[in-house]
Amino acid sequence: SAEAAGSAAGASPLEHTIEDGPYKGTLTIKVAKMADYAEELAKKKQGMKRRREGEGEGSDKKQKKGPPPMPEDYPKGVVVGVAGLGEGVDREKLKEACEPFGSVEWIEYERSTPEAFIRFETAEHATAAAAGLVDKEIVAGITAAPTLLEGDDERAFFKRKHDSMWTRKNNSKGRYRGKSGGRGGRGGGRGSGSRN
Repeated sequence: SAEAAGSAAGASPLEHTIEDGPYKGTLTIKVAKMADYAEELAKKKQGMKRRREGEGEGSDKKQKKGPPPMPEDYPKGVVVGVAGLGEGVDREKLKEACEPFGSVEWIEYERSTPEAFIRFETAEHATAAAAGLVDKEIVAGITAAPTLLEGDDERAFFKRKHDSMWTRKNNSKGRYRGKSGGRGGRGGGRGSGSRN
């Protein structure tokens, strides 16, 4: 009856016995209220939303992850900081001024700014440059004020370089992903011409 079906819909499952045929036996049918079904569906959606938010938080954490600790075996006594620079000074002029004292590995300098960092091949070359560059004219009217980086200043310099290299490397990941190309394919490549 409708009354029995209504009470069954709100409580225990319905059972129906099949007397004969290939499906002979007792068949259990679970009937749920629409309100119960809607509540269950809402819970599932909420769970999916939480999982998505959790994945988002995880990816944010991954993106915000900073550089690894700097190795402590960085070269010691090989960097000379040069202050007092300015208009007209560039890397080439700094290199010319430094090369008489030894082999220059690289120079960190933005044109016409007041400070440069020069990395020498050996500590002996850097020490010689730190002494020899004192009051040396780099360009007309601008003389060098060199300092051999040591202790905390030296460590801070190499840490900045280490972190900067890590950031550049990570920012460049995936920059070229997704570009199409290669041999063959539609619109070009080998075998794209007509055959006779």
